Amino acid sequence: MATIALYAGEMNRMSSLTGEVRKSVDDYSSELFSLKSKALNIRKSVCNLDDVIGMIQASTEIQEKKIESLENFSKKTEEFTAEVVRIDEGVAAVINQYKEEFYNKYDYLKPDAEKNFLEICFDSAAEWCKEHWKQIVTTVGIIVGAALAIAAVAATGGVALVPLLTALGVAAGTAANISLSVAAIAAVSTIGAATLNIVDIWGKIDNPTFNTLQSALNWTSTITNGLYDIGMLYNAVTYKFGGSFNRGSKVACEADGDVNPGNFLSGMNAEDAKKYLEWNDLVKKGLSVEERYNLSKFGSIKTQLDYTTSTGLKLQGTTGKTTTIIGNYNDDMKYIVDELGNIKSTNFGSKNGGFNILNVPDEEFSRLGREGFWKKYNEPWLQSAIDRNDIIKVATYPGDSVRYWFDADSVRHLTGYGRELQVLEDAGYIYDSIIHSFIK
Repeated sequence: MATIALYAGEMNRMSSLTGEVRKSVDDYSSELFSLKSKALNIRKSVCNLDDVIGMIQASTEIQEKKIESLENFSKKTEEFTAEVVRIDEGVAAVINQYKEEFYNKYDYLKPDAEKNFLEICFDSAAEWCKEHWKQIVTTVGIIVGAALAIAAVAATGGVALVPLLTALGVAAGTAANISLSVAAIAAVSTIGAATLNIVDIWGKIDNPTFNTLQSALNWTSTITNGLYDIGMLYNAVTYKFGGSFNRGSKVACEADGDVNPGNFLSGMNAEDAKKYLEWNDLVKKGLSVEERYNLSKFGSIKTQLDYTTSTGLKLQGTTGKTTTIIGNYNDDMKYIVDELGNIKSTNFGSKNGGFNILNVPDEEFSRLGREGFWKKYNEPWLQSAIDRNDIIKVATYPGDSVRYWFDADSVRHLTGYGRELQVLEDAGYIYDSIIHSFIK
């Protein structure tokens, strides 16, 4: 990797190096001078040294010239070195001033010594990602796939198989239970399979128990999600979203005139279609999986209420029995209806372990009037409770103030609650003020 390096220190050493060369020449010249002096003392009778002395003299003159040249060179070198050091220091100052801007633009040139802790961590993470990109991509793919599968189940409320099953002749309630079970298994197995697959990708697990469980979850997830996808595909093909039938679909739903046939499948009869619509309404209302499960199993989203009635009751369901609740709307029933999700339904069947309250669509009372509503809904609902021998709890004390109402002519009439009380009394029930229930 290319880096910026300044060598002012190295340049400063040039003067000392030149000085050492000069000293060596001086020493050599001194030795020549000494040799010359000693040679002059040798008697000519011994040896004629004129030629030797001449050569030494010439060599000494040469070395002196070299010393002079070296002195000039040393002086020039010192001047050059001083200039280089000045320029180098100036460049270093400028670089230090603008190095962050430079490294921001050319980050690949930044040496490790200049990096902070976060930059080092980022580089390490980038290098790790580069080495493990295949595992990362696979992991992300698994997570996204699992999320999409679970989102599809959640978006449809776990009931995507209901239309297909009812078209095959399965009862709506049973179809809902089957669909919810498949949805729950699909979601749980998808999460489990995704988790083990990710662990295997990174850990390369070679354990028979682990691998068997991993394979089982993968197959379970594939099968259950496949079944659920078939239900969603069936829904998409059979009817259009937004309430209109596909070409050729003909469904009659004239029995009550209150169900939009575009919202259910052509294979359903009117009663199953109503149940299916009611179930879809629960999903739209945002009921949790637990609440929808309770509703499917017990007939109400709760089996124990937080609300305390004006008679002091803490209402709780009874296993194997339907608990029917009656009372004045303003005093008690509106609070009970709200806690039970304000679910509109014309299903008056048993709700073993749960609560049975009358809560049909509001427009029915306006459409039918007081007497018509009583005949079509209120009386049949209560009679079903009597026929099943339900536990009948009284939320509002059955006094005259809630039993009767007066018209403009001060003529007394039974309220809806009053008529319910009358039906129970005519059927042989008596009010137990201790347990606030109608018993026989």
